[in-house]
Amino acid sequence: AWYMFQSILLEPIGQRLARGKWARRLLVKDYSIVGNACRFEFDSLERARQRFYVPRPAALDTPSPHDLDLAGSLVPQFVTGDFKAQRVFLEDREYGLALDTLVKACSDILVLSADGKKVLLGQRKVEPQPDWWFIGGRARPGDTTRAAAARNVKRELGLELPEARFSVVATYSMVWQFRQQAPAGNGTADISTVHSLQLKAAEEARVNLDPKEYRDSKYVLLEDVLEGEYHPCLKQAVRDLLKRRALAALLKVMEQDRSSAVTSAEGGGLLVEAARAFVAAHLAAEPEGEVAKVLFRDAKYVRC
Repeated sequence: AWYMFQSILLEPIGQRLARGKWARRLLVKDYSIVGNACRFEFDSLERARQRFYVPRPAALDTPSPHDLDLAGSLVPQFVTGDFKAQRVFLEDREYGLALDTLVKACSDILVLSADGKKVLLGQRKVEPQPDWWFIGGRARPGDTTRAAAARNVKRELGLELPEARFSVVATYSMVWQFRQQAPAGNGTADISTVHSLQLKAAEEARVNLDPKEYRDSKYVLLEDVLEGEYHPCLKQAVRDLLKRRALAALLKVMEQDRSSAVTSAEGGGLLVEAARAFVAAHLAAEPEGEVAKVLFRDAKYVRC
């Protein structure tokens, strides 16, 4: 399994990097084994996205939380000494000064439907993002990212869930022109760790968004987020979620192969398919550049 992993993934990626053809919109269309390497043909992002949502073998279904743990779904916290968090409330003026000088840490969440195919988006009322957005908010000193995510879900959705239910997707840097605190035009900057949380059917029915924070909410298919008029960071998080799912599925097949849960021929075929899906998802999630600047005008995001 490890030999196939090397030949199917590492060698082709190295070749594409060496040739300078690493691009977010180029995805795996087909492949062929040549010697100890694997050659790939590439297709457009649009057609590759369609492949993500067609039926696949059971081993490649939406991963369980255990499978996502195999893919590495937390941010480690390193505590030096006997740290004690201080509970201090800042008035708007002091908080505004803090925003002028500090980058705020946030824990946001892609809250997924019970079937894992949709994400719950909230239409926020206030700056810095008065539009469809993640569930989530600020972290506190001493929080792990998952502890902050669990507290934000309890505050904003009314659901008290264990931290182990939250899986880290990725961390993003965000800079905003406006903020809620005066002077609003000074803006604010965040470092956000985005998590995924897949709800159970009973939990979906109990969701109760805070009306002080949100004017509306809706479940949106993951592919519709990618195709729709949503903030580029939200789209990037969905792409990174699909990449983590593909990695979890690949690791699951490799684990089954080691445990002899499938025959050699069946395991090899599933491994190849899982590897292809991971390479495609990885390339799809590759950002176009380090900075993506947009303007929000007439309910649309316009790239600068």
